[in-house]
Amino acid sequence: PLPLPLVQLGRVFLMFYVYTLPFALLSPELNLQYVQMISLTFIMTYGFVGIELLFVEIDDPFAEDPNDLPLAEESRAAAEDVLLSIMQADGRSAVNRLRKRLSPDGCPGANAFRDDFHDQVRTHGPLLFNYGTAKESDPLV
Repeated sequence: PLPLPLVQLGRVFLMFYVYTLPFALLSPELNLQYVQMISLTFIMTYGFVGIELLFVEIDDPFAEDPNDLPLAEESRAAAEDVLLSIMQADGRSAVNRLRKRLSPDGCPGANAFRDDFHDQVRTHGPLLFNYGTAKESDPLV
């Protein structure tokens, strides 16, 4: 995320640019008609304000808005790729052992941090791993 003073400074420069552009277009060297000057000012202002609104939209790409990055889906795909690589190298038994170690009840001395992590994963998004035991006929995840 961008710091607030940087966003405010950008908006101040944008407003300064928008309000001084018509005076710059009044230059006798350009020899513009009033209609041309007004339309050019509108087009330039529309473009710069649109860019500013775009930056506001993509300011925090890790939030929960519909147009933000799909982190849960991306992490699930990455986990599936890792499990697939492990299965190709070491077989399905290695994948099952890894799933068992990553499951909440797989380690007898589970600490509070891991329990909090699993609670957050359960409440905020899809699970990265299937906690059941996989059979040879089941899909990987």
